[in-house]
Amino acid sequence: MPPRAPPTPGSIAAGLIDASASPAHRVAKPRRLPSTRRALTPPELEEINAEARTRGNDVILDALLLRLHTEPPAAAAAPWPCAWSTWTPPTDWSA
Repeated sequence: MPPRAPPTPGSIAAGLIDASASPAHRVAKPRRLPSTRRALTPPELEEINAEARTRGNDVILDALLLRLHTEPPAAAAAPWPCAWSTWTPPTDWSA
């Protein structure tokens, strides 16, 4: 007979088994470490941009990609200039 799979959180949430039947619920979760993520400082960002503008195979593309990723979210969330609901396909596709 194959071993039985341990109870899953989904089966506990669905009420199929009691939480006390799950060994995972008897063990304390480890403490989550604080995130080390942070924003780049302006000098760090300028150094990255300077390197991208002077090195690499396609410096124009590199600079453009960096600029697109560093634009303020408000500018990135601006409405699209063309409303797709009003777009109609051209009648002559050969052009």
